[in-house]
Amino acid sequence: MQDHSSLHRRDRMNQYELAIGAILEICQHYSRSKLFNAYGFGARIPSVDDKVHYNFPLNLETNDPRCKGVDGVLEAYSIAQSKVELSGPTDFTPTIRLAARRAASLPENGCKYCVLLIITDGAITDFEQTKEEIIKASSLPLSIIVVGVGYDTFDEMKVLDSDNRLLCSHKKYAKRDIVQFVQIRKFLPPHRTMTELELAQAKAKLAKEVLFEVPGQLIGYMKSKGISPRDPDNPFSENDRQILISPAAHRLRDSSTSGVNARRSSSLKTSKEILAGIQTRPRKSVTAQYSGSPRTHRRLLPTPPAQDNDNYSNSSNGEDEERLNDKMQRAHFF
Repeated sequence: MQDHSSLHRRDRMNQYELAIGAILEICQHYSRSKLFNAYGFGARIPSVDDKVHYNFPLNLETNDPRCKGVDGVLEAYSIAQSKVELSGPTDFTPTIRLAARRAASLPENGCKYCVLLIITDGAITDFEQTKEEIIKASSLPLSIIVVGVGYDTFDEMKVLDSDNRLLCSHKKYAKRDIVQFVQIRKFLPPHRTMTELELAQAKAKLAKEVLFEVPGQLIGYMKSKGISPRDPDNPFSENDRQILISPAAHRLRDSSTSGVNARRSSSLKTSKEILAGIQTRPRKSVTAQYSGSPRTHRRLLPTPPAQDNDNYSNSSNGEDEERLNDKMQRAHFF
């Protein structure tokens, strides 16, 4: 791992870390838990045995694939660097099967969607099997992003990223395109260290291209299952409502409701005082003003004048004064 020619070099940010940071910094905003399942594949773990392992938890200290946020994934990657020995063959099939099983276990109402990110440094050795697994997974709520690091040609990856036609294997076609392949070197200056500005720009461009197709793939899945966007005025399903009425949600709601009721009571009291004050003022110049609490964004709007063009600011007889009082009693508060 200390070899400066290694793609896993540790003396500065390497291409793996660049890809992880650029992509997960965006993806984490679409997860309330900010948890990522991070796995390693194609490596020997000397402390365990001499076999080549696939889909082992990247954080070998806890044996738990879940990592908290981008920093958690980068920390797990650093731990794995010191505990594994890289080894072939480079098989994608076990990893895609794992992601497909997880996607298949998700609710069918479209409320959750999986994105599998694979970072690899070379050609895969199980190309035909990988095609078959992708075709099987194309009906699931899953997108697969493959980022190529290093200087391989990645010709087979470009075949998997079948933008112009659906992927086919043994006369079976994918239901939709779920793969996006991006080669990281197109965003990096050749053979030199980047400045901080160049690094930030490279990460932004990489993330934009890598995630470019995911929204369309998500919509394609929804359409294939006949799932329509929810009504913005009623966005919660029955299951969502059950979650919202849990004891914790009740406590939160009761807390917020008490605050609202207190503000509402204060606003009503203030409104009554304003109305009483207005009615006791000289009728020569009557105005509707609100001077309530700054926390309450409410204002007093008088009822529009009647068709006989009564004037609020001039009341010369008892009949006009009585009409004015009646109108002010019917004023609306918002």
